[in-house]
Amino acid sequence: MHEDGLKIVRGYVLDAIWISDNTVVTMKKINLSKHSLEVDICHYFSSEPRANDPANHCVPVYEVLDVPDNSDRKILVMPLLRKFTSPRFFTSGEAVELVRQVLDGKLDLSGWAKFYHRTNHPVKYYFMDFGLFCKYNPGKDRGEPCDPFPTDIYYLGNAIRTELLESIIDGMVQDEPANRPSMDQVDARFDLLLGSLSTWKLRVRLAFRREIWLIRIVRVVQHTFRIIYYVLTRRPALPRPLNMIPGLVSACPV
Repeated sequence: MHEDGLKIVRGYVLDAIWISDNTVVTMKKINLSKHSLEVDICHYFSSEPRANDPANHCVPVYEVLDVPDNSDRKILVMPLLRKFTSPRFFTSGEAVELVRQVLDGKLDLSGWAKFYHRTNHPVKYYFMDFGLFCKYNPGKDRGEPCDPFPTDIYYLGNAIRTELLESIIDGMVQDEPANRPSMDQVDARFDLLLGSLSTWKLRVRLAFRREIWLIRIVRVVQHTFRIIYYVLTRRPALPRPLNMIPGLVSACPV
């Protein structure tokens, strides 16, 4: 089927070709009257020295285009990515690596880019869509003092909720914000938990909640052979990416 015959799910996002090297990119339309800070925040994370910081997990913005005769509208040019749940996670280690990168970055990823199993080809996960974000300045007077970060901790805990991390998540989703740990405390607890997980624990198959018994048997056999291959080829149980996508300048030259 020709791509023009496919329905556009989000009318403000479209794929395109970067003419200089035929790279497939994503273009996102934004209205400054609705999301006034999105361009500034994207520039902040896509500029040096943050652009090439391994801990920066914000999607790089290659260019911001102006729309003729419409000063309120901008177009962000970004890499074409996949949703972080596609393909599905096959091992506990793949899911743990996602959590490690999310905590390291203190994800909606979209598109239909080619994919491989995460253990074979470790990936880097990105935060994106900063339309409702704001840059927090602790030195600026905002009236009544408040701490916005416990809310981030709560949402992050719900986003990564899994039985394997239950001991960490229970504290992150406390009803009382003051009882939630800081991001540094979450990092420390995660590192402690990660150190206690054996290689075989990280290679355990992630099963669906409700699996038909016959399908479960087939998937267990497939997973067994997959793990044998990973062990023989010395694939790490925690698939950390060795090469990160470069930053604004080198990723997509003009």
